[in-house]
Amino acid sequence: LHLSLRRQRQMCIRDSFINPDFQLRSIDELLFRLLQKGEWSHDLCSQFADYADYERRGIGVAALYQGTPVAGASSYTVYRGGIEIEIDTRVDFRRQGLATACGARLILNCLERGLYPSWDAHSRASLSLAEKLGYKLDRPYPAYEYTIGSPAPTVQSAGAMR
Repeated sequence: LHLSLRRQRQMCIRDSFINPDFQLRSIDELLFRLLQKGEWSHDLCSQFADYADYERRGIGVAALYQGTPVAGASSYTVYRGGIEIEIDTRVDFRRQGLATACGARLILNCLERGLYPSWDAHSRASLSLAEKLGYKLDRPYPAYEYTIGSPAPTVQSAGAMR
């Protein structure tokens, strides 16, 4: 089961507001370059050759604190008619609603452009955020994560969202 896009849109509008100390901005060339350099934010733009490629095919939003990106939601991959969502927040800014606000704004922007905002929850935190933004679990599956230098991959329960 899944919520209708209309209901999802309503939930996202509600969740796209943040503390006035932060600003939500679409990812432009300056933000793209800053996000590429950040250890926490690299994956938000890593699948694009350069900003021209991102500008042509990508879509994203960043939360800024005093002009510095501290959270973001962006297209990790792009396919005809949709994107796969990537969301991340700098560790020292987590648990402040920034991932929710960025995700909500990205989903609204996708819907306005006629793009399907696909979500694949690779962790329980991702699943919780997806459900908060109106997605429903379609089917669970095991996710394997390997960290360089570790003896074995970790296994988490993940899920495809609808």
